[in-house]
Amino acid sequence: MSMRPTTRELVAELRYQHYSRRPYVLLLVLAAAVAVAFAGSLSHAHAAHAFFVQQVRSYEQNGVDVEAALAAPVQVTTDGAQETVDNPLKYDFLQVGESLAALKGVAMVGTALDLTTFVVVPLAFLMYGAWLALYDDRARTSRVRAVRGRWATIAAVRAGTLVLLAAAAVLVVTVVALGLSLAGAGAVQQLEAEMGYPTVVPESVSPLWAKLLTTVGTAVLFGLVGHATGLVTRSLSWPMVLAALVLFLVPFLGTWDPRNLLAAVARGVYDFWGQFELRPPLPVETWAAALGLGGYALLAAAVTAVCVATRRRFP
Repeated sequence: MSMRPTTRELVAELRYQHYSRRPYVLLLVLAAAVAVAFAGSLSHAHAAHAFFVQQVRSYEQNGVDVEAALAAPVQVTTDGAQETVDNPLKYDFLQVGESLAALKGVAMVGTALDLTTFVVVPLAFLMYGAWLALYDDRARTSRVRAVRGRWATIAAVRAGTLVLLAAAAVLVVTVVALGLSLAGAGAVQQLEAEMGYPTVVPESVSPLWAKLLTTVGTAVLFGLVGHATGLVTRSLSWPMVLAALVLFLVPFLGTWDPRNLLAAVARGVYDFWGQFELRPPLPVETWAAALGLGGYALLAAAVTAVCVATRRRFP
């Protein structure tokens, strides 16, 4: 019994991508990004620890009761871009706790996810989606694919492979992060022992599954946008250069800028205990930001549908 057309196209698409080695390159880049996140967060923890120890010595030399300061509450007042802390020592103490927690077990997965979701995933999946849209034409396999099935089916299958690749990406991030957490456990324990005071374990703003799903959704969104961009521009170079400049250098262009919407959603999902800090989003409700991102995904799908509908069967 022959496979259904969609299943047959999915298998063919997975084979094409497997032989291209592109998915494995993307996953290796993500694994390297996790290593960078771990190294940066470990360096951040060392710096926070050293600063706290220095502050404790300064307090003791000035006759301040350190234990009383650590037992007292801390309040942070924000006025525009300026923050005022009424108990700096307690604040620094809590910062050390967060930086050390960021390197432990499941929390290290969250630390890796918050960096990769904002620094690596958007551009990587934009480029991958654009490559998906163009590789048949560049490899001169368009006629072969057109004989096997309709372009609409091929486009739908490619969207499915983006979901599979996004799931594989978060799996790689999770496994590498857990491995690095185990490898660095000794360094973290040494810093805790040198503290002199038991660290406070911070509470995560969301469960791990929410972080994983948000990263998967972000990857799929940018993959769909990249695919639509590739179909429209028929280019992989200048659109991606422009996208990189916008992603990393241009300030938020307004409330409905997708980068701002992603930051607004991420604020309630990721903890940002490590070295990476979230760019403060412009005011927008979380539910509205999530709907806005969904709208961008639907827009990308609609653009793809129009391009596919107007494409000749035999280019």
